Amino acid sequence: MFFMFTSFLFLVYNQGRLKKLMAGCMAFWVLLHLKEVFVVTHFDFTLMEVERLRKCLDVLAVPTCAFVGVELLRPGWFNALRCAAHMALFAVLSGTAIYTGSKAAYYVMLAAVVVYGLSLAIYGLVQIPRYNRNLKNIYSFTDDVSLQWLVTVLVIFMSMLMLWLAASCTLDLVADSLFHLLSMTLWAIVAYYVSRHANLKPADLESAAADDSTSETCADTQPAAYEFEARLQHDFVGREEYLKPQLKLADMARTLGTNRTYLSNYLNSVRHTTFYDYVNDLRLRHACQLLLNSDLTLDVVAERSGFNSLSTFRRVFAKRMGMTPNSYRQSRGGNTD
Repeated sequence: MFFMFTSFLFLVYNQGRLKKLMAGCMAFWVLLHLKEVFVVTHFDFTLMEVERLRKCLDVLAVPTCAFVGVELLRPGWFNALRCAAHMALFAVLSGTAIYTGSKAAYYVMLAAVVVYGLSLAIYGLVQIPRYNRNLKNIYSFTDDVSLQWLVTVLVIFMSMLMLWLAASCTLDLVADSLFHLLSMTLWAIVAYYVSRHANLKPADLESAAADDSTSETCADTQPAAYEFEARLQHDFVGREEYLKPQLKLADMARTLGTNRTYLSNYLNSVRHTTFYDYVNDLRLRHACQLLLNSDLTLDVVAERSGFNSLSTFRRVFAKRMGMTPNSYRQSRGGNTD
């Protein structure tokens, strides 16, 4: 019921490739759970044979973990052909183990699942820090795009993979039941974060080096640093463009009449900061002025300073200033909420 309900919610109430992929994966897990009834009622096998058959069919769900994980890290990478190739690999391994009934084929299948799963998890753990760093060169916000939560999920996933291997080798029903309980818990966590995750396009996660074909090159035709700084102060800071809550690097580049490459390089090399840090420092400066010179509540200060939520404002403020917004206001003689 859990997978059916989750699949329905993602299919009906969410939009975007990631949500639709999640709905499809959950629907596939529904089919895998329905096979339990089919195997028990249509085959006259011993208990051990039934358990082995169930394990062989269960491995078909392994690629669904890859589909969701890779889509989070590299939106759009999994196309129909790649999905089919991954499914075909495990279909061949599973089909061979079922058809031959060979223990050797069965254990080869288990080994392939473990290697595949661990490789996927390690890939994710290596890519997540890079992904999160790239976000700060592209977005002025990270609330609905950060994948820090996926680190915990992948660590739990590796532990569960070992539990699944033990249950598959020993055919222990208790270990198998525990694995299924934990898998539902883990998928519930994934479903929660995926439902909140912004729909990113592949181009959104490209580095600032990806420019329009008509963009100017940094070295040849872009203005000198002092000229660009003057434009930055007048067109971006002076007009308070940084107060737009969903601001992206591309938006700022359009405002300044340049491309993402030059702008990102300028912020990194000349100002020694990231787009995220630069914009949010400006927002914090604006917020500090509001805290000291007005009686606005914190949620209004957060909104007028360009933050997506009060919780984000509190977190960023405390990290940068070393105190809460209320403490800052009180320490400087302002009014607290």
